[in-house]
Amino acid sequence: MEPDQLNPGYFFAKNHGLIRDKNLDKKLQELMAKLAANRPPFDSEPFKTFVANRGKVMVALVDLSTKNKLVFPELAEFNSTRITPGGSLAKIGLLYAAFQNRFDFNTLAGKDPRSLTADRIAKLKAIYDVTVSGSPAVAKFEFNDDFSKTFSGICHNCDASKISRSLGLAYVNSALWQSGLYDCRWGGIWIGAHYNEWINKNQKWECDTDPTFYKGNCTSEGCHVNPKGGSYIDLTALAVANFFTLLAQGRLIDDFSSQRLMDILLKQAEPDSGCNSRFKAGLTAAGRFDAGDRIYSKIGVTQSVSHEGGLIDRRSIGKKYVAVVLTVSNAGTAINGMVRQKLIVHLDDLIKANP
Repeated sequence: MEPDQLNPGYFFAKNHGLIRDKNLDKKLQELMAKLAANRPPFDSEPFKTFVANRGKVMVALVDLSTKNKLVFPELAEFNSTRITPGGSLAKIGLLYAAFQNRFDFNTLAGKDPRSLTADRIAKLKAIYDVTVSGSPAVAKFEFNDDFSKTFSGICHNCDASKISRSLGLAYVNSALWQSGLYDCRWGGIWIGAHYNEWINKNQKWECDTDPTFYKGNCTSEGCHVNPKGGSYIDLTALAVANFFTLLAQGRLIDDFSSQRLMDILLKQAEPDSGCNSRFKAGLTAAGRFDAGDRIYSKIGVTQSVSHEGGLIDRRSIGKKYVAVVLTVSNAGTAINGMVRQKLIVHLDDLIKANP
């Protein structure tokens, strides 16, 4: 796997150059300067409290509204390569790794079926239903029902932890690195620990319950800090934009994987997923989200970060775009969340006005 194979089209892997949407990028820089200075339209709450608490914003925006833009996308960004604690948004890396793993085994089955011994296949049945057919016999790998449930439940740490523990963190980060979703110079999506929080009130790990009984969040070798510096679970706005742009192009691994991932991320934006989309809430409150519009998104929220990345398909006005907003501040989850919710409306304005 080469990073260029999963290049959405707006960066150069060898020299780390970016192809910018000059008009959109200029407008985005101007908008972010207004936010930092609390100038209109950012001269009221929640932006005043956010800025007063040294709030930082990282943004990536990709206009995919025409066939030409979808095939040859250009980027608008603000601090998009700044390494940021990932929260649950980094779980898109687990989704990617799971579908890459399935693709890898199906490819291996076709090229070297003898390498998939009965013992090896038996060990994989915790993840896959495996059928063998044809002459010569070829194995086919499909996620079993139990493992598939982790995708719809990935908002919750214990489902995410099941994915990372089943695949192994070494495989997850190797897949992210090889794909370019993690980059040795820019950084990207890094998952160096399992999702599992210590609950002080109960004095136990949140996933130390039936049926998982997971204790701790490190491997036997320990947790692994981002090689670029940062924390155990990190990301950049650029890497998240790459993920969602490839998803829109149907090139995230292959068309089958892209379609399945879109189904999963469409449901993540709904309230019953447990991970409400602030993008959808903001656009809906502004009268910008019609019944036929779609959003495929993932959020990440802690006490100090409030992130969202998504593919927004506003079919009602013929606009489609990728938006990533990462926020870091000590203003609290309510303020940080409202910044994300209100900022998406201004980003939507930029896309609407973009020729």
